[in-house]
Amino acid sequence: METKLTDRQREILMSAIEIISEHGLEKLTIKRLAHEMGFSEPALYRHFRNKMSVLNGILDLFYDETMKMHEEINERGLSPCDCVRSFLMDHIKLVSTNKTYATVIFSEEFFKKKAFLSNVITEIIDKNKAFLSKSIIKGQKLSEIRSDIPPDHLALIILGSIRLLIKKWYNDNFSFDLERESGNLINSLILILLKNKSKK
Repeated sequence: METKLTDRQREILMSAIEIISEHGLEKLTIKRLAHEMGFSEPALYRHFRNKMSVLNGILDLFYDETMKMHEEINERGLSPCDCVRSFLMDHIKLVSTNKTYATVIFSEEFFKKKAFLSNVITEIIDKNKAFLSKSIIKGQKLSEIRSDIPPDHLALIILGSIRLLIKKWYNDNFSFDLERESGNLINSLILILLKNKSKK
């Protein structure tokens, strides 16, 4: 998936993110967004057809940030385990500094009948899983990561654990420091990768 957002669309989306952050997903309307931007509603409709397309745009921004994160980690030339650790730390930082992403992603009931939105979320999850699996496979070949568990299973364990922590943070109304709380979890996940690693 390639996103093709204009600068004006990105500006509108950032305003939508502020509305969701301050007032919640249900308070985001085209009328309110147009008012915040100083636009007429017809002018805003030239950029986004409706609220759903705005939410899709926010997910596109999240997708772009996710892909950028993957590229930056690859450029660091890290070992497979350090690559996984960096992925986890960077992912937590991305979400903790953009609470709106958690609000949108965890609005399952809202997306239940919006397949085109849930498909974007699924694609982001699939990209993250593929990134982790690739790092794990490389680590297994180097005997750095245990090889007695399939890489896809290890990737799911990691993603599921991080998603559960973010979900708890979201359900607790962002009441705790996500980055601080994630530290011990990330260390434990790395230990799971290392325990019983094959010796070749």
